[in-house]
Amino acid sequence: MKLRTVSFYASLVYLENQSRTRLVGLSALLTALLGTIDYLTGYEMSFSFFYLIPVAIVSWGVDRRAGLVVSAFSAALWATANFLAGEVYPNTFAAVWNTLMLMVFFIIISLLLHALRRAIDEERSLARTDPLTGALNRRAFYELVNSQILFVKPGPPSCTLVYIDLDNFKPINDEFGHAVGDIVLTAVVHALAGELRGEDALARLGGDEFILLLMETDRIALEAAITGLQQALHKAMQAQDWKITFSIGVMTFLQPPGSVSQMISLADQLMYRVKVSTKNAVAYATFPRQFETDPRSTRISRQERS
Repeated sequence: MKLRTVSFYASLVYLENQSRTRLVGLSALLTALLGTIDYLTGYEMSFSFFYLIPVAIVSWGVDRRAGLVVSAFSAALWATANFLAGEVYPNTFAAVWNTLMLMVFFIIISLLLHALRRAIDEERSLARTDPLTGALNRRAFYELVNSQILFVKPGPPSCTLVYIDLDNFKPINDEFGHAVGDIVLTAVVHALAGELRGEDALARLGGDEFILLLMETDRIALEAAITGLQQALHKAMQAQDWKITFSIGVMTFLQPPGSVSQMISLADQLMYRVKVSTKNAVAYATFPRQFETDPRSTRISRQERS
């Protein structure tokens, strides 16, 4: 039973990963094949149930409209094949009624499958995102790094983890309440997301700690990107007169270690060195080279903070 469940789930995932054009073409081919079989075997043998296969394919893998179109087309093709095979009804109303009932049945199944797909997608999204900010959660970030970095063959691409911790966030919660604190965290995510490329990723690890995955960025481009992130963050804080700054650790992995936990731990340690020393600064380092703060680490000046 477990094996059958896994196989069924794998089939659904396969459909989700196919292009819409391919799925529409496949459903059209299957519908035509079923109509041909219906005609060749005669109206005495019914194949109407099997038309649900192309209906299910497009309802799950394409969209609701495609499901409705294939439902109507399948019912019409079934009726046409039976008519050409010699099926005779006592009157036209009976033929139309049977065709409409089959069409309604297909449409109901199509709508139910589409609704199920939307519900599953929503659950997947909730399971992978932070409910407050909409950023990825820790679990989703781990899966992403595993799939894109640690298990990429041959040779993982270089990447950078940017570990960000908010300075002076606790006084905001204490003075204005957690509702305002939640607004701050959401503003941070919006500011960061606006600076990211399509291949980058942003996650909230918990509390006031965030992490970014930047893919294959050279040193000059990386420093420019971090400067842009700093400016966006401080602009967002200044807009609301929030006295919040950011301690940031930027760890570039020329060759990632064996696990995502190790990667995050290294970036966290780098950020923590900023946190306990100057705060409101950025430290750079690389792995597997010796874990040292780069001499070009920068700190936001008082003028930039004001």
